[in-house]
Amino acid sequence: MFMGIFFAVILFVLVGFQFQAFHKGKCVGTVVCKMGDHRNSTFRGYIAMLVVIKPYRGRGIATELVTRSIQVMMESGCEEVTLEAEVTNKGALALYGRLGFIRAKRLFRYYLNGVDAFRLKLLFPQPELHPFLPMMADRDATQMHDDHSPTSEEFSELHRNL
Repeated sequence: MFMGIFFAVILFVLVGFQFQAFHKGKCVGTVVCKMGDHRNSTFRGYIAMLVVIKPYRGRGIATELVTRSIQVMMESGCEEVTLEAEVTNKGALALYGRLGFIRAKRLFRYYLNGVDAFRLKLLFPQPELHPFLPMMADRDATQMHDDHSPTSEEFSELHRNL
């Protein structure tokens, strides 16, 4: 599928990066991304730009570039990835849809040409702990015995956390 095409990654000052696809020494595609805190509550990735030159489209290069970017963001601890795509860009919307992105919002007249955009999001599954587990971790190991019955205070704490 990628016969003769190789991929390279370029890192920017810790939070930004790009992947590039090359064929015969010529850059035929690139994706530019960044990662950072969003509103002090979510660490998220952002895809700022994706392009594959026309003669190389339809070969899976864009999918590979985006997939590699998502992998970096996931491994870096991002909780989600966002981007904007023109509502008229059927190819991009189909690509991101296949990769699991959802349409989170329509942005009216988002682009300078007056075209609307969709804000697309890919949410990563977050591990969920049972409410009782943090309380168990906080307990002193010396207090943990098979015959230990919870005190009324521990019992109340457990129910407050449920």
